[in-house]
Amino acid sequence: PDLGGESVTAVEIRSKRVIDQLSLDPLVAGTRVRPFMLTTNGKIALVENLEGTYAVLDVTDPYNLREIKRLTQADGVGVSPQTSEFTPDGKYAYLIANGSPTVPGVVSVLDLRSLTITKQIQMPTSCRPHAGDFSRDGRNFFVNCSGASSVAVIDTKSQKVVQNVALAD
Repeated sequence: PDLGGESVTAVEIRSKRVIDQLSLDPLVAGTRVRPFMLTTNGKIALVENLEGTYAVLDVTDPYNLREIKRLTQADGVGVSPQTSEFTPDGKYAYLIANGSPTVPGVVSVLDLRSLTITKQIQMPTSCRPHAGDFSRDGRNFFVNCSGASSVAVIDTKSQKVVQNVALAD
C-alpha cells in the first residue's frame, strides 16, 4: 500500500519493476483513503485504510489488480482497523480493529467465500489490539491487548475469547 499515493502497487520482485498500480478512491469526496497495511493469501488482499475501512482486492493476477469490495463499519468492521490475518484453513480472515477510548477493540470475522463479516469478537475490557497470530495447529488466535497488558486467546472453532492472559510487569 502507498500511504501517500492513495494506491496499492504490485512489484515484480526479480526485476524490481512496477507491474500494476491500483488507485483507491475515498468513500467520502474530499477525504483520503490512506492505505497503510496489506495482508494477502495470494488470491485476496486486505488493505487497511486510515479512513476506517478495509479494501478487498482480487490479486490472483498481479498485473491486473482490482478492488472487489470496501468494508466499512456498516459491514461490521471495528473502529480503527490495524491489520488482518487469514485463518490456516483458508475459510476466514480475522480483521483486527484497535477501537478508541470510548469504543472497545474487536476482531471481525470475514467469511472469504461471501466476503461478509459473520461475527464481531469483542475484546476484553481495556484491550486495544494491534496484531494477532494463530497457534501452529490453528486452534487459537492470540491478540495483543495494549492498554490491558494481556493477550486475548480466541478459540477459532467457537470464535470466542476463551482466555485473557495477564502479562507480568
